[in-house]
Amino acid sequence: PMSIPITVFTAMDVIAAPPVGWCQYDSVQATQRFHAITPCVGLPSAARFASHEAKEGSSEAKPASGQHAGGGMIERLTATAWVPPWVRHEHAARYAFAAQYVRGKQVVDCACGDGRGAVALAQAAARSVQAIDVSSEAAVDTRGRSAEAAVSYHTASATMLPIVRHTIDVYVSLETIEHVPSERGYLAEVLRVLTPDGLFICSTPNRTVTNPGTPMAQHPWNPFHVREYTPDEFISALQGAFHAIELYGQSPLSVRSVNRLEWIAKRLGARAAVRANQLRKLPRLVWSPAVRYAVAPIRPWQAPEYLIAVCRQPRPSLVEPVQPPSV
Repeated sequence: PMSIPITVFTAMDVIAAPPVGWCQYDSVQATQRFHAITPCVGLPSAARFASHEAKEGSSEAKPASGQHAGGGMIERLTATAWVPPWVRHEHAARYAFAAQYVRGKQVVDCACGDGRGAVALAQAAARSVQAIDVSSEAAVDTRGRSAEAAVSYHTASATMLPIVRHTIDVYVSLETIEHVPSERGYLAEVLRVLTPDGLFICSTPNRTVTNPGTPMAQHPWNPFHVREYTPDEFISALQGAFHAIELYGQSPLSVRSVNRLEWIAKRLGARAAVRANQLRKLPRLVWSPAVRYAVAPIRPWQAPEYLIAVCRQPRPSLVEPVQPPSV
């Protein structure tokens, strides 16, 4: 008899909460944002926020509410927080995709969070993995997670890495670029540390799905993101740093489904479209097989929720990319 009200409460909580997969802390305008995920939606509000109760010195608090020492708000995927199952599957699948490129390579995992991804890269036979995060607590979490000799840990900004010039073969940075205020500063640092034949693997949400019907100039619904990209905008930004880019997708919708979300955005507003995208995920709370989240080539009839780029042939320095048509 209790199952019905509990189910209804959970669904209503999802509707009222921040976008699925995210937990919003006390809001302070961010100047630097580096981490990929702090998903908590689906729990009752009090439990959701209590699950990430901030500790002094943690990535979720201090020196100001919601800020880290570098001045920005942080979001992280942690081992202890409850998250919808698809969020962990997506996270793991992105690292599984990146792992196929690292055998025998010197690797950076930028915005490594609690280090599970860095460990996965080391276990894929990387020669070495430098796990870097702006949060000192993340580095502690990462050290505690594994005794992998191939993994070293650093606390640093994504735009000022403690790495010698042109020494990295594979630079992995998942769900990072949308958090960094200076896109060009971020990419310039990628170019600085990569070898001339190095590889850059990065991912980001697809605004076409996550914020349907909105332009890049409009702040994303996710409070931790500085900007979000359409596929064309993402490729354009990366073309300023690399000659060759392969684009993959994850968690695809049909183009028809995206058209429906855009229709909702035009008639009911962007927030309604974001909520509609969240609500379509509710059945995954019951059944969410990991295989559906594999990173794969993008089909013409698909609009993936996440974009994953494999970038080759680094440019000697950044150039102004050709801007795609505004959306």
